[in-house]
Amino acid sequence: MNEINTHARQDADKYIVRFPDGMRDRLKNAAHVNGRSLNSEIITRLQQSFQSPVAAPILGRSNAVLAEEIATVLVRHLAQRPEVLARLVLELGIEEQMAAPAGVQQTM
Repeated sequence: MNEINTHARQDADKYIVRFPDGMRDRLKNAAHVNGRSLNSEIITRLQQSFQSPVAAPILGRSNAVLAEEIATVLVRHLAQRPEVLARLVLELGIEEQMAAPAGVQQTM
């Protein structure tokens, strides 16, 4: 480690934070998945929350959870337009994996 980085870390502002139960573990897991230290994960999330107020509510969700939520909302809205849903399913090549939503005629 070079002298400049060591000096910068020693001069950095420090603040003790009390996490709610389980949050430290969630942050440690997220840091591991993202290849960062716990401190870097916290700083990154704080910086992102200031940069994008729209993204702030979703920062704590994993990509898989977020993708599932988006898919659920998308299918619910597309169920009202069965022709668009059918085209999307064909375009994605997921005919076999996709069961027809309730009330939607399967056109494939």
